[in-house]
Amino acid sequence: MLAALAALAALPSPRLSPRAAPRLSPPLPTPVWPHFQRAHDAVRAGSVDAALPHLDAALRSGGGSLGGPPATLAAYGKLIKLSRHACGPHAAAELLAHLTHAAATPPDRATVHLVVSDLVYRSRPAAALRLLASLAAARVPLSTGSFDVLIHGARRAGDRALGFAAYRLLRRARLRPTTYTLNAMLELVGQTGGADEAARLLRRALCGAPRWRGAPPDAWTWSAAIAIATRARRPELARRLHLQLLRRADVKPNIAAYNAAIHAHFLAGRPARAALLYRRVRDGRGGAPRPRADTFNTMINGQHRAGLPIEWVVHEMAAAGVRPDVFTVCSLLRMQKDLKNTRYVWRWGRKHGVAKGRQAWHHLAEGYLRHGAPERVHALFGRMEAEGEPADVRSHNLYLRSLIATARPEEALAHIEAMAAAPRAPPPRRGATPPRGGRDVRRARAPPRLAWNATLVPPDECTFNLGLVAIRQLGDAAAPSREADLQRARRAVQLVQVAKGQHAASGPPSAVRAHSLLTAAGAEPMVAFAIWNSELRESVLSQRKAPPRRQQPDGEASLERACIQALMRVCGIARDPQSALRIITLLRKDGLCPDGTCFSAYLKGKAIDVPTSAQPRALQAGVELLRSGYERLLQLECCPEKVGVAPGGIERIRVVW
Repeated sequence: MLAALAALAALPSPRLSPRAAPRLSPPLPTPVWPHFQRAHDAVRAGSVDAALPHLDAALRSGGGSLGGPPATLAAYGKLIKLSRHACGPHAAAELLAHLTHAAATPPDRATVHLVVSDLVYRSRPAAALRLLASLAAARVPLSTGSFDVLIHGARRAGDRALGFAAYRLLRRARLRPTTYTLNAMLELVGQTGGADEAARLLRRALCGAPRWRGAPPDAWTWSAAIAIATRARRPELARRLHLQLLRRADVKPNIAAYNAAIHAHFLAGRPARAALLYRRVRDGRGGAPRPRADTFNTMINGQHRAGLPIEWVVHEMAAAGVRPDVFTVCSLLRMQKDLKNTRYVWRWGRKHGVAKGRQAWHHLAEGYLRHGAPERVHALFGRMEAEGEPADVRSHNLYLRSLIATARPEEALAHIEAMAAAPRAPPPRRGATPPRGGRDVRRARAPPRLAWNATLVPPDECTFNLGLVAIRQLGDAAAPSREADLQRARRAVQLVQVAKGQHAASGPPSAVRAHSLLTAAGAEPMVAFAIWNSELRESVLSQRKAPPRRQQPDGEASLERACIQALMRVCGIARDPQSALRIITLLRKDGLCPDGTCFSAYLKGKAIDVPTSAQPRALQAGVELLRSGYERLLQLECCPEKVGVAPGGIERIRVVW
C-alpha cells in the first residue's frame, strides 16, 4: 500500500488557467453606464432595493431603455446572475419585475432561464413552476432548459407531482423534450417510484413516437438508468440494462455506465466479474472508454467491502497515470483499521495536495472518532479553520459526537443551545463587497464564536438527534430515579420544540429523532407514552394517510415502526410488560400494529442492566412469575407465529386502560 501511494504521488498535478473577468455584451451607451455601474455595485453589496433607483436613473438617461432590447436584457441578466450569491431570495424576481414594468421589455428565454435557475437554487421549485405558468399564459418565449432545471429541482425536493406538472406544462407550451428532459424525468421517477418505473420510462423512450415525442436516449440516459438500479440494490436489473446497452449500435457506452455496472457486480457478490469488467475498461476492449478516478474508486470500495486486497487497484491506478481525487483519499481514510495508518494516509494526501477541502477534514475527524481519539477533534477543526476552510453544520455535528464520546453531554447540550441561538446568516455571497463610500455592516453583525473559534451555524436535524442522545447519556451517568427520568423527558421535549421552530417546514420528524425522543424517558413508560401523544402521534397518523414522497431507503425503519419500537424499549427498560400491553392496545385503536421487531425491542430494553430492588427474594420470584406471564401475552400480541399460533388464530387480548 505504501509503495502504491508513493507511485500515485509521483504523477504531475493539473494546472488551472485563471478565469477571465466577465464583460457586458453588447456595451451600454455612455450616459447609461455610470448609473448601471452604481446599480451593479449595490447588487454586489447585497441590496436590490438600493439598485432599483439607479436602474430607474439609467432608464431615464437612455430614453426608456439601456440602449435597445439586447443591451437591456444583457444588463439585467448580469444583475440577476450576480444576485444569486449576493442578495436575498426574492432579488431575481424583483429584477425580472423591474425589467418587465419599468423597462417595458419582455424577457427572453435566457433571462427567464436565469430566474428559474435562481428559484430552484434557493429551493423554491413551486415558485418557479408558477412563474413559468404565468409566462406561458402571457405567450412569453420559453426554453426547454428552464423546465429541465425545474424537474431536477423537483427531484431534489422529492416532489413527484411538481416534476410531472412541469413536464405537462412543457408539453402545453409546445416544446419538444430533449435528452436532458428525459434524463431529468428518469432521475425523478427513479427516486420517487423505484428502479422498475425508471426502466419502463427508458423502454418507452426507446419506442419513440407516439409514446415519447422527444429526443432519443443517449449514453447518459442509459448510465442514469443503470445507476438508479444499482442505488435501488437491483444488481440483476442493472446488469441486464448494461448488456442491452452494449448490444446497441447507435449509443456508445460511457465510463459512468461501466462504473455503475462494476458496482452492480459487487452488490451481487460477484467481485470476479467486476474485476473482469474493469479489465475490459483498462484494456479498451470493445470500444470501452479509458478509466477515470471514479472507476478506480469504485473498484477500491468494492474490493474493500468484499474483503479483498486493494493494493493492486492502487498500483494499477498509478500505472494508468490517473491522479487520485479527494474521494480516493476519503475512501482510504475510511478503510484504515487504526489511527496510525489513518494519520499516514492523511500525511500522504497533504504532502501531495490531494487531501484538501472540508470533506477530507470531516473524514479525518471520523477516523479519530472511530479509533478512540475523540479529544483531538477539537484541535483538528481548529486547524481546518486556520487554513481557510470554514466549519459548517457537519463540522459541528462531528464536534458534538466527540463530546458525547468523551462523556460530556452537558457541554454538548450547551453547544446545541448556542447553535440554536445563532442568527441565520444569508447564503454565501460569492464576491460580495461593501458599496462604495460605505462600510461592511455584515462584519459588525458577525455571529458569535464558540468552541475552536468556529462561527456558529444554525443546527440541522442531525444536531437535534445528537442532543437527544446527549440527554439519554445524562441518564446513563446519573443514578436512576423517577425525578431524573422526568427531568430528562422535559429537556427532550423542549429540545424537540426548538427543532420544530428551527425547521418549521421540514415535515414530520425522522425515525431517528422520534426514537431518541421516546427513549429519553428512560424507565418511565407512561412518560414516553405522554410524549408520544403530544409530539409524535399526529405526525405518524398523518403520514399513514399521505405516504412520504421520497422512497424509503433500504434498511431504514419507518417513523411508525421506530415509534412503536422505542415505546417497547422503554417498557423493557422498566421491566413492565403490563404497560407494554396497554400501550399496544391503545396503538391498535389508531390502526398501528406491532410486529416481531417490537417484541425484540422490548427484550433488548430488558437486557439493559438496572439496579435490583431491595424486595424479599420470595416476593421478587412472584413478581418475575407475573412478568413472565405478561411477557408471554405480549409475545402473542406482537408475533404469535413465533409461539406456535397462526396469525389470527387467537382471540385478541383486551386490556382496559
